[in-house]
Amino acid sequence: MPDPRIPHTDIVALNRTVTSLVPYTNYSITILACSGGGGYVGGCTESLPTSVTTLPTIPQGLASLSVVAISESFLAVSWRPPSRPNGPNVRYELLRRKTQQPLASRPPEDFNRWYHVYAGDKLFHEDKGLSRYTWYEYQLLVHNDVGYASGEPAVGVTLAGPPHAPANVSALVLNHTAVLVNWTTPTLQDLQGRAELYFLTVNSSQESQTLRLDPSVTSFVISDLQPSTEYTLSLAVSNGAHSITSPEVTCTTTDGEPEGIFPPEIVTLNSTSVRVLWAAPLVPNGAVTRYSIYLDDQLYGSTDNTSGSLELGGLLPFTVYDIQVEVCTVYACVRSNSTKVTTVEDTPADIAAPHIQVLSSRSVRLEWTSPGQPNGIMGGYDIRRRALKPCEELQAKHAVLPQTHCSYVECPAHQDFCGSSCYDPEQQVCCGGTTHDFRDLHQCCDELYLPVVNTTMGVCCGGQLHEPLPHHQCCGGYYVPVGQGEVCCPDPGQLRVSVGLGDSCCGATPFSSAAGQICCGGVLRDGYSSQCCGGRVVEREAECCGDAGRGTAHAAMPGCPPPPRRAKAGTWAQMGWMGTGPWCQPSLSDQMMELPASEHQPEPCQGRSRLPGCNRNNGHHEEKCRPSVLCPASSASGAYCGSCDLNPAQFVCTWVPGEPDAPSATRIPSSSPQAPPAPSATAHGQLCPTPEELVYSGMANRYIFTDTELEPYTRYEYRVGAWNRHGRAFSPASHVTTKEDVPERVPPPRWSRVGIRDDVIQLDWSPPFRSNGEISHYIILRDGQERYRGNEQSFTDAGGIRPFQEYTYRLRACTSAGCADSTSVVAVTVQGVPEGLAAPSVIALGSTALHISWEAPAKPNGIIREYHINQSGVGVIHTHREGEMAYTVTGITPSVCLKFTFALETYGEL
Repeated sequence: MPDPRIPHTDIVALNRTVTSLVPYTNYSITILACSGGGGYVGGCTESLPTSVTTLPTIPQGLASLSVVAISESFLAVSWRPPSRPNGPNVRYELLRRKTQQPLASRPPEDFNRWYHVYAGDKLFHEDKGLSRYTWYEYQLLVHNDVGYASGEPAVGVTLAGPPHAPANVSALVLNHTAVLVNWTTPTLQDLQGRAELYFLTVNSSQESQTLRLDPSVTSFVISDLQPSTEYTLSLAVSNGAHSITSPEVTCTTTDGEPEGIFPPEIVTLNSTSVRVLWAAPLVPNGAVTRYSIYLDDQLYGSTDNTSGSLELGGLLPFTVYDIQVEVCTVYACVRSNSTKVTTVEDTPADIAAPHIQVLSSRSVRLEWTSPGQPNGIMGGYDIRRRALKPCEELQAKHAVLPQTHCSYVECPAHQDFCGSSCYDPEQQVCCGGTTHDFRDLHQCCDELYLPVVNTTMGVCCGGQLHEPLPHHQCCGGYYVPVGQGEVCCPDPGQLRVSVGLGDSCCGATPFSSAAGQICCGGVLRDGYSSQCCGGRVVEREAECCGDAGRGTAHAAMPGCPPPPRRAKAGTWAQMGWMGTGPWCQPSLSDQMMELPASEHQPEPCQGRSRLPGCNRNNGHHEEKCRPSVLCPASSASGAYCGSCDLNPAQFVCTWVPGEPDAPSATRIPSSSPQAPPAPSATAHGQLCPTPEELVYSGMANRYIFTDTELEPYTRYEYRVGAWNRHGRAFSPASHVTTKEDVPERVPPPRWSRVGIRDDVIQLDWSPPFRSNGEISHYIILRDGQERYRGNEQSFTDAGGIRPFQEYTYRLRACTSAGCADSTSVVAVTVQGVPEGLAAPSVIALGSTALHISWEAPAKPNGIIREYHINQSGVGVIHTHREGEMAYTVTGITPSVCLKFTFALETYGEL
């Protein structure tokens, strides 16, 4: 028995019982005898084999049965031989019993009864004729010649039959992506078996899917569906052999979040509005209820689903905005990605009034800030100034002639001029005094730089380009049709125009001047035997000094020439005439006569030349352009444009004409500093503005300016002008009054006698030509001594006045800044003709010289001012005022008879 190999060490016992052998098995047994030990080598010897067979026994190692359902009545049973037959003549016997029959209407008679269904040596058996959907238990008996052994029972179930009725299915929509499906399991009889699997089929126009479900569940939630989509549901129930499908159930998911929303498109309309355009979402997931526009994450407005655009107004110019479109369904709203848009530029806004600091009586410092709303890229700032003076003073000054001032603009040499600022012609264009960056397919229209959509649009009107149309005119900013024989009259106040028959406009009303009507004061009047003069209807026979707008009517006087109407085109000549007996004199209130420009008006700086400037040896131009400066002759090469050191290689300059002075002053109201109404003729004590002057223009990085050469104690009004590429705007006005200064041009006092008294002198005086402040008091100095201090403009000096004396008086006017004196004036008391004058004494000093001496008169009757010596035929040969009363006459022809007379003079008498 090489295997197993059993050792046997008991050399005395010559037998051995071997156990644990396999029954009914042939074995070959040998004995291996071994010797050794005791110092000997020894060895082993194996005997010849002996064959032996173990006894048989019942089979062992039976395998389990395999039962396979073939049909509703057929089960196939198979098995394998036992691993140990343990004997000869192996045979098989198959037993079967019925354990369950659910479809039976009553308990079967053969329930749990064993039946012999097979006996033989085959390894399988086809068991047919069985009942539908019935549980059978099989047991295998394995026989040999010794006996048999039984294996473990195995269960087999015949297949179910075709179902009779499907499951009852219902569906419930939970939300826009989920549906709950419920069903009832069919009865055993309806299904002809038990439910083994459920197959839930979900179909839509876009997708289809089948879900395999466990038979234990009776409901299922279908998720990840599409919103607002119709789905068809069906449930198939399988009993293992057959299946049956329920009727289809239809349901529609609710509206969900829209998908596929594109960012909006933006079209810029102007500086404060844009139009937002959008498209419907690719996947609405329901009916779109509204579209909403969000501006910088704030809801701007909403519209229904029929519109595809919305205009957004009230925006800030030159501002970047984030715009989104929100699409809403019943279920939810979804926003698109944002689109950034920048509104176009506009004129600056929210410009603060300048802050003004008074430095002295003739200078102020102005400081300003950037506009609160630049509305574009700032190009620069300018300062405009006008003085506010008493109206009567300006009326007196302006009663002369209108005068036009100019101011200077200085730019780098490579730039040019645009209005009152600089610009680069290579990169910018100048439109009506406003600079813009150069752009293709753009052209100027007034101050605007507009895109040219069509090459035929060549008419600029109201800041817009229009295509030329026949019988159309630009009127009041509107391009309107005007037919033959019609006239267009704009109405700026109402922002409209009126077109009608006529050839003239009376305000905003068209009328025909040949129809017997006249327009006077902006109102149509009956023109019969009437005329318009100074805005009033007067008789035709009256003489009008001026015209219908500005003039004064006078009754015609016999002997007086008619007043001149117009001096020349564009200028007015006014003369009032008063009849006084045979004389015709101009009235003091209307003495205004404009002379030809060549006599009183210097020609303005010729053209807009870059050099020279207005202040260089150019007649009166240095008085008409501001600022002006007097330069030494050594600086003549750089004396341009208010500067003595201008470098023509680096800078260029020009002058900007100012507004002409109005012939009558205009009073400043409290409500609007920019549009003051005209004052009445008796507007005394009120302030009226002088014409506005441009005193500074500079770049956008400077916010300070010092204005010099101002008048002391004068109220000034300043505005800051700010401009960008779109246009110019102005701040509210700031007012400032310069400090007081010492009075200028104090007139000397006027003296007079008081009746026949010789001990009193009456003094009267007028205020200084320029008081330069509030006159705090006047001082009268007599011979250097103060005689009066007060606010009156007259003084009676009765202290220490003696007859026949002269006194020197000066007027001193004082403000808080100091005092100034007038020139001296000599006042004398009562004096008469000297009496008792003796003849002079004449002594010959030689043939050609005479010595003349004299004495003071006995009664001078005043202060002797001087003595006169007259020579007959010659006249006064000597005047003596002080010193020794004697005089030597020389150069006389010898032997000639000469006659001398003597005279003396007091103040006022000879």
